[in-house]
Amino acid sequence: MPNVWTPHLVGFKAYLVRKYRSHHTSRNYLSDVHLWIGAFVRDGLVNLRPETSEIRTAMMQFQGLSNRSMQRKLAALSAFFEYLISIGRIENNPCDPLGKPKVERTIPHILAEEHAQTLFRIDPDHEPELTFFRDFIILELLYCTGIRAQELADLTWDRVSLERSEISVIGKGNKFRTIPLVSELVPLLRTYRELQGNYLKSVESENAKFVLFHIKARGNLRTLIPGLSTRHIQHVVKHFSAAAGLSNKISPHTLRHSFATHLLSAGADLRSIQKLLGHESLSTTQKYTHLSIEKLCEDYDRAHPLSKKTKV
Repeated sequence: MPNVWTPHLVGFKAYLVRKYRSHHTSRNYLSDVHLWIGAFVRDGLVNLRPETSEIRTAMMQFQGLSNRSMQRKLAALSAFFEYLISIGRIENNPCDPLGKPKVERTIPHILAEEHAQTLFRIDPDHEPELTFFRDFIILELLYCTGIRAQELADLTWDRVSLERSEISVIGKGNKFRTIPLVSELVPLLRTYRELQGNYLKSVESENAKFVLFHIKARGNLRTLIPGLSTRHIQHVVKHFSAAAGLSNKISPHTLRHSFATHLLSAGADLRSIQKLLGHESLSTTQKYTHLSIEKLCEDYDRAHPLSKKTKV
């Protein structure tokens, strides 16, 4: 990578923090810009023009990227060019004339309510072991609060109020929101905190007690590494799904979609669901109405007497 770009990438990282982009978005944007510079940039900053940017964008598309991936990469490049404009290195954003690739709105995969009950069934004879409780609570929090995997990974004990039965999370744009906890989660969290506290008395860790989730260090089980990755959270969901005999396509976002859809089916207000999910726009939340209507049609077709007649 040309050295001329290095200080700009450092500055861009700080620019993303100032713009209150999430850690997940910042990481992806930086990765996209790194790849763009390494693969397509041969000229200096002064030669950035819309027509050359368009050629490079087409080159990326020819490599088989989906429109959704293209949309994110263009958003990353556009943010980078806005940063260059802010420091006076270029005058116009080369991405502006390109528009956005059309992305078809897909209906998200959700769990049937009876499958959700299967997923969260606990063996009453299961030993209350710390790792099991950690993973089960990860699963419960995803489905019972609808939070994103990254929001869950960043959760700390000071944002959990068992007295008020609520948690506070930092979502996209560094925006805080408060989410109530269902009654069954509060005693589970109390048990987990007690198990975690007893374990932390015998381990070498300065700040693990402030973190909700942690893993044991390889080769030294008496040392805790605070925090979990989103990849580990995905693994937890797939592990429990497989144990319950459910689809291997279930992900943390499946549980988020299921949370919203099941609330809507039970009569929850769309605006309330929007606030719980942390959506900036109501139109983003409205996709769940399509899922709810689709389920209603299936139930109607299954229950209505005329649907049982032989169709000619």
